Amino acid sequence: MGKRLWTKFALSHLAIAVMAVALAAILFNLALSKKFQGYVEENQRLRDEQMVVLLGSFYEKEGRWDPQKIQEVLNLWMMSGREVTVLDSQRRYVVDCWDSMREMGADAQTRMTRMGMMCGWGWAQRGLDDRAPRTTGRSGSVTKPVPNVEGHEIPVFVGQNQVGTAVIRPLGKEEIFSSQDLTFKATVNRWLWGVALGAGTFALLVSLGMARRLSKPIQALTRAAQNLENGDLTQRVGAKGKDEVEQLAKAFNHLAESLERQEKYRKKLTGDLAHELRTPLANLQTHIEALIDGVLPSTPENLTSIHEEILRLGRLVGNLEELNRAEASRLNLKREKTDLRALVEKMTSRFQPQFSDKGVNLKVSFPQRPIETLLDQDRFSQVINNLLSNALKFTPEGGSVEVVTKRQGQEVQISVRDTGIGIPEKDILFIFERFFRGRNGDEGSAKGSGIGLTIAKELTEAHGGKIEVKSTVNRGTEFTLRLPLS
Repeated sequence: MGKRLWTKFALSHLAIAVMAVALAAILFNLALSKKFQGYVEENQRLRDEQMVVLLGSFYEKEGRWDPQKIQEVLNLWMMSGREVTVLDSQRRYVVDCWDSMREMGADAQTRMTRMGMMCGWGWAQRGLDDRAPRTTGRSGSVTKPVPNVEGHEIPVFVGQNQVGTAVIRPLGKEEIFSSQDLTFKATVNRWLWGVALGAGTFALLVSLGMARRLSKPIQALTRAAQNLENGDLTQRVGAKGKDEVEQLAKAFNHLAESLERQEKYRKKLTGDLAHELRTPLANLQTHIEALIDGVLPSTPENLTSIHEEILRLGRLVGNLEELNRAEASRLNLKREKTDLRALVEKMTSRFQPQFSDKGVNLKVSFPQRPIETLLDQDRFSQVINNLLSNALKFTPEGGSVEVVTKRQGQEVQISVRDTGIGIPEKDILFIFERFFRGRNGDEGSAKGSGIGLTIAKELTEAHGGKIEVKSTVNRGTEFTLRLPLS
């Protein structure tokens, strides 16, 4: 599984990198081609306009079209990759670049070909003899019209008068690009795809490294989870960094710690339950056997002792039932509009005689106005009952317990503060765990089933609130309930 995950990571990173590089290369090539074509077209347009102005100056100087005089201009036009035909004002044939090339001779043509000016424009295929002949009069002016001359036409002006037209066409099949232009584009493309290939190779190496780095902690988590599944609750994974994998590792460690702690509590509870059940059952067995054998008379005192042991068993079973109901209460709360101030006052009044009997001072503090919220009165009364019972149990004679109820912004706060023996710092993190019973100084393990505070926490959170605790050994403990006002 780990190898497949590693491969998936590598391939996904590589695919993303290749697509990004390919897209960038294609877009760059398109942009370059468009800009380069625009550059070439603009240069050619300016060159054509300059040539036309030069043609006009020749006409103005001679007063007529003299083919021999304008051959140099036509030769320059051909060297820039343009085929030109000059027409007079009546659109009759004057001269074109092919006439100019004929009169240069074979040697000049060969030299121009070697210079690369004519390369790739179809010169050899078209030849010099397939052009339409022209007929001139004595003055060299055109006497024969040439129809169907196609191309981009630029009028030639002398002053305000149009004296002719230059018909310009791309030479051969190259259109606006010369062979040098195409060579430049091909070179740029080769470099571009070379860079793309290099970037793809680099992306492959980086993706392999990143995939290994990402999959390594996940593989460690997988192995730890498999060991945890097999019963090894001591499994932990190293948590490094601040990303989601690190958060997952922390969550796994917290889960493993919780499972290990619950397993310890379960084993401890099994022992405690065995002990708690063994004592009353042994007493019941002894008393009943004695009654059957006639050794023990059936007096009210003996029957009362048996009854007390039965009540002890009933309380133990009742605590377990209460825990089960507390865990199920999140879905079964019967909320109703309740004056929380009156509810807390009623609960403290019920406990007042017990505090007085033990010699512990119970003080209460309430706001003057009612505090109304939506509560399941029976369930929340159980929370207050558990907190007051704990405070009474762990506060020695002469101590005090204070209950304070007040508004705090958009919530109501209930504090139960005692001056009892306190809770060791190492136990505070676990006091809400089920079946946890801390050790209090020389008293050893605290008496009880270890589920009272678990029930209080479950019921408080079921009402959308939270419970907090602060404690100092030999100075006292404070439990604080926070509930949203609704």
